[in-house]
Amino acid sequence: MPEPAKSRPIFSHPRGRLRVLARLVLDTLAAILHWLSRRHLAEGRPQMVMFAFDHIGHTINIDGLYERDELECFVAWLAAAGVSLRDAVMLDIGANIGNHSVFFAPHCRRVVAYEPNPRTFQVLSLNAQVAPNIECRRRALSDQSGHARLSEDPRNVGSATLAPTASAAGEGPLVDIVALDDEADLGTVRLIKLDVEGHELQALKGATALLASSRPIVLFEQHPRDFVDGRSAVIELLRSQGYMRFAKVSKRPRFAGHALARWLATPLARLIGGESVVVEIREQIEPDFYFFLVALPEWVAVPEPR
Repeated sequence: MPEPAKSRPIFSHPRGRLRVLARLVLDTLAAILHWLSRRHLAEGRPQMVMFAFDHIGHTINIDGLYERDELECFVAWLAAAGVSLRDAVMLDIGANIGNHSVFFAPHCRRVVAYEPNPRTFQVLSLNAQVAPNIECRRRALSDQSGHARLSEDPRNVGSATLAPTASAAGEGPLVDIVALDDEADLGTVRLIKLDVEGHELQALKGATALLASSRPIVLFEQHPRDFVDGRSAVIELLRSQGYMRFAKVSKRPRFAGHALARWLATPLARLIGGESVVVEIREQIEPDFYFFLVALPEWVAVPEPR
């Protein structure tokens, strides 16, 4: 019986022990992601297109949805408060790849998603195909109409910002900007999600007529940089439009203080005692980072404190 042919290596690319150890860790992470993907699909969560190496994409792979716990708590609270969005329009302003549009589509009659970044808009349009009631509009919202340049961050696609003015000079893609009050065919708007990377004030200034007529619930972020002398211009504008009640959606427990101590103490406390997602009315909104603030119109019932 003839002997099997012997192989003869002609090139070698050695890898060190640390590289092998790193590969073992990464293979374990990949196995966990495969397990998570099977679970997400079994739960009926849609497969979404996303950017690789992006913060929101990582979270969707892990949780099945960006801000999943907070969004599910928010709609559960609306249902408990007797608020239905079934016949209403939701505006997703700063839609990015469409995470919030896809989430709210089953809860609303129609979702209008605004995203000015040409590349991101293509991804948004693909994700919008999972729900027939999502309409995508490639423009930015501000307090005037015209054009502006986008400044992009390759580490976080969703953090693209508009130039301070409507100037067409500079680098980055040139995008259309419009005032929301000039937009046609919106219908009864009952919910607005606003995440436009520091341009919230201008977007709301261009929407004062809609805020007065439709009285939508407004979801928005606030960063410490948005507060000057303890006051936020965005919150003050909303107050001037009759929004006198604000709620915060967040996970508890959460410790304040030094970042390292908070990073250690918060997960430990949640591991020991569990966690809750809480909707709380805020009498005062102190300077801080708020990634899920809610401006409540008068038609949303809020129970009196016991």
